Amino acid sequence: MLKPEIKKPSLIIGRPGALLAVVLVCLLACANANLLDGVLAQETQNAGEKSVATITVTASFADKKQVAPDEQIELRLNRAPNSSEGRVAVVINQTDISNLFTLLETTLRYNPQLLPLPLGESEMTIYLVSSKDQWKEIARFTLNVSNEKPAEPEKPKAEDNKQTETKPEQKTEETKQPGDPQKAEDAKPQAEVKKQDEPATQQPNAEQKTDEPKTDEQKTDAPQASETAQASEAAQQEKPAQKRFGFEKLDFVPSIAFNIKSQPAQSNFPEANRPERPTFTDLNMQASIKSDVARGPFNSQTQFDFVGASFQKEALRFGELGDRAPQVDLSSYLMQFQSGKMKYQSGQYSYGTLRHLMSGFSSRGMMMSFPVGKSGDFSLTAMNGSTVVGFGNFFGLDKRKHQLLSGTLGYELLSKRPGGLRVEAGVLDGWLLPVTGFTEGAINDAQRSQGLGFRLIASDPKQRYKFEGGFTRSKFLNPADPLLNQNANVREVPPITRNARYLDASAEIFKDIPVTKEKKFNLTFTFKHELVDPLFRSLGASTQADKAQNDFSLVSAIGDVTAQFTHTRFNDNLANIPSILTSLNRANTLLIGVPTAALFSDPQKPSPLFPRVSYNFNRTHAFSATIPVNGGFEQDPTSIPDQLSTNQGLTADWQIQKWRLGYKLNHSFINNQQLGSELADQLTLVNGVVVGVSPNGSIDLNLDVSLESVNNKADRTIDRKLALTPTINWKMSKKATFASNFSTTLADDRAKTKRDRNITFDMQWTYQFAFFENDKFRKLTGQFFIRYADTFIRNRNFVLITDDLQKTRTLNLGLSFNIF
Repeated sequence: MLKPEIKKPSLIIGRPGALLAVVLVCLLACANANLLDGVLAQETQNAGEKSVATITVTASFADKKQVAPDEQIELRLNRAPNSSEGRVAVVINQTDISNLFTLLETTLRYNPQLLPLPLGESEMTIYLVSSKDQWKEIARFTLNVSNEKPAEPEKPKAEDNKQTETKPEQKTEETKQPGDPQKAEDAKPQAEVKKQDEPATQQPNAEQKTDEPKTDEQKTDAPQASETAQASEAAQQEKPAQKRFGFEKLDFVPSIAFNIKSQPAQSNFPEANRPERPTFTDLNMQASIKSDVARGPFNSQTQFDFVGASFQKEALRFGELGDRAPQVDLSSYLMQFQSGKMKYQSGQYSYGTLRHLMSGFSSRGMMMSFPVGKSGDFSLTAMNGSTVVGFGNFFGLDKRKHQLLSGTLGYELLSKRPGGLRVEAGVLDGWLLPVTGFTEGAINDAQRSQGLGFRLIASDPKQRYKFEGGFTRSKFLNPADPLLNQNANVREVPPITRNARYLDASAEIFKDIPVTKEKKFNLTFTFKHELVDPLFRSLGASTQADKAQNDFSLVSAIGDVTAQFTHTRFNDNLANIPSILTSLNRANTLLIGVPTAALFSDPQKPSPLFPRVSYNFNRTHAFSATIPVNGGFEQDPTSIPDQLSTNQGLTADWQIQKWRLGYKLNHSFINNQQLGSELADQLTLVNGVVVGVSPNGSIDLNLDVSLESVNNKADRTIDRKLALTPTINWKMSKKATFASNFSTTLADDRAKTKRDRNITFDMQWTYQFAFFENDKFRKLTGQFFIRYADTFIRNRNFVLITDDLQKTRTLNLGLSFNIF
């Protein structure tokens, strides 16, 4: 019989867990009690340290009222982000379009030939995404796209041109005219800028100096004096202003939103389909409290998010606690404290850059990081083994046997070029108990893993050659669980130690090779390798065990014409066990994008009659290397896979002034070659047409028509489906919008044995309003909507003589308030 308690097996990497826990607890106590005092004492010592300039973004369309859909836009960075900062992402409304931008040193250039800019007014947000997938907003712009040409400004008369043509000396004097207060303020010399801080008795002298006549030499130096004054003003603006309690920054930003959702009416046919709550009125709440404090080398940011629901079953932890779940609960929080280069975090965050050991694991816990010398960095973390919400288990470390303890040491071998040659080493000691999470998920057994991981990143100064590789060795254990054993004589599972490795390498073989005056040729080769041993497992990373995969990829571009080819090879059963099926996958993928207007018309004025064409092709062969021995496959050879499938698609898009036209064709074929199923093939053909028009900037009309045919050769049936989907989006005013969607689908077969009809219609009117906006309450806005939906479903089978009819009509109302 096994002992009821969990045994402590021998470790392969020592006992870092106890050390990590002690260090993190001590750090927390210091952060809560003595961190601020210690930071203030170090303010003078760290005052001379240089900080990296914050990344700023300027947009080429910032000074334009509107841009055309096919206009090339640019985002310019003051500097390129280094590898430790991550990458730049661009989002329009809710769509990530980062892959459509081309990065040239510090310029992000968008190519509208591949995908035109969306019509109407959109919000473009630029983020800095770290290697841990943490998104930080660094800029936000309003993008107004319209097909209408902007009104040309009136040309100035000849007399006006003469008056505006002045000498440099005269331009300098014009900036000081009293008619333009802003220019006069900008042109003040440095002595006059400081005048406000001087006693009143000195003001006349300063004014006299400003009004004294200047010599020719002084007039020549006037622009330099103006630039000096502007630089002085900019320096004073950059200098943080002292606020209360001696802090340069002391912000407290609360926000709360209430959402009232109601369904006053609903009808169902038949009545058996009527839900448990056909009508209801519920109140939901989302609240957030943010703070940002900074003084000298010390700064902190905190954020606490809360959710509430009047309906008990919608409570955050109803799946975990049932009726005992609080209706207002803490959904997430994050506290960050930084003193100089030392950083501490507590709350919900993601941790880990080692792919097979600890990779982007998200949960509640505590972490600290600090530099090691001039080129190194070290981080420690203790995290809960599963997702935690609510006020209970605030730090996420209540259960010692349900934690992941990890540490990572990184070192930049090229300190002057971060990311040029970086090595990382990490350690993990993790425990999981069979506890139920707030989403009703449960681990079936207690688990534990320990491991070591290494990672190497390298690149050349021009980023043409990149390399990333890693190796992980992990030991996985299944400790004895008395609950599962049920006092039975169960044999203990021995510890299993396995390895995993990966390699990603890319090389720009040709870069910016001139083909014509305007077109350049680029060719990039990428190779990816991954091998994971059988029975490999690490609690900090999600990966498939027992696999070997290699990817070879070529990406080429000549101007706006792009092509990509990828070859993938996959196999499992790396231990070559005779009784286990060995699966082999071989896949080839080809992607081509051609803006025909750039090839067959004037690139400066492309003809709208030429479409943007893209083509994709994929061929995948999944089969078994051999027939397993004594694996049961001898009795049923048809279960041995051997399937060859192809999938190819063609799309063409036109943009003709206010009209949009698109065509799509998709052809897929599944060829079953296994014994006994040679005729079980399937052919699918889809044709679709999309037509859209924007008569003005407020109305958008779209019509989507598609026809699908499925030929199942095994059953000798051909199924057909016709879908028609018109949509209307009408911006009635700045605050009111109307949207309507109609979809009808008719499906039958060629033999006329069945017919299915689905009709869905909905329309929604939305109105946004604002009560006031001032300093005390940043905003108090709201939104009201009314929505009607009607669904009709009828399925008929003429062979079985069945007729199933379902109807549903609902009316929904919603009212939301956003405070602060």
